[in-house]
Amino acid sequence: MARDPEEAQTLVLLSEDPDPPDGTFTHCLITRIPPRRGEVAKDGPGSRLGADAGPDEVRDAMAGHVLATGTLVCRYAR
Repeated sequence: MARDPEEAQTLVLLSEDPDPPDGTFTHCLITRIPPRRGEVAKDGPGSRLGADAGPDEVRDAMAGHVLATGTLVCRYAR
């Protein structure tokens, strides 16, 4: 995204690897990221999550609130 949607109250960064033999591996999960408008989000779906919320809890809280998504694909080789 070139800029955050005006309606955004908070942003989430979720980085997962779907290919490990044991199932999806979460590399990074950051919630409550303020949108780039110079203000801090005080309420929104992510504000009710605990610091130990996992990917499934975050997805559930985001359901019905997602304004935009992005995908980054990385390839690893030895």
